[in-house]
Amino acid sequence: MSQELLLQVSPEIAVNKELLNDYLSRQLRISPKEIQHVFILKRSIDARQKAVKINLKVAIYLVGEPIQETKIELPEYKNVGNAQEVIVVGAGPAGLFAALQLIELV
Repeated sequence: MSQELLLQVSPEIAVNKELLNDYLSRQLRISPKEIQHVFILKRSIDARQKAVKINLKVAIYLVGEPIQETKIELPEYKNVGNAQEVIVVGAGPAGLFAALQLIELV
């Protein structure tokens, strides 16, 4: 059975598989050789401070555990090509969220 952890690491650790395995082994107090596989389930950037951090949600499989890859299921949206035209001003997070809400309301 896999273990899920929430981490906050530097960008260097987040992009390097070996550094991430070393970091996880120190956190779990196990040998890096005991880690069979690490799946990154979620990744986000925290750039509110001068030192940028990466937030990770990972699933860790130790040696001997069966690996179950989780499938990402995307939502099915209706075709809105023939719906009434709406103009959303802005393509930032708020504008994209507004457009998504409009699609879901159709």
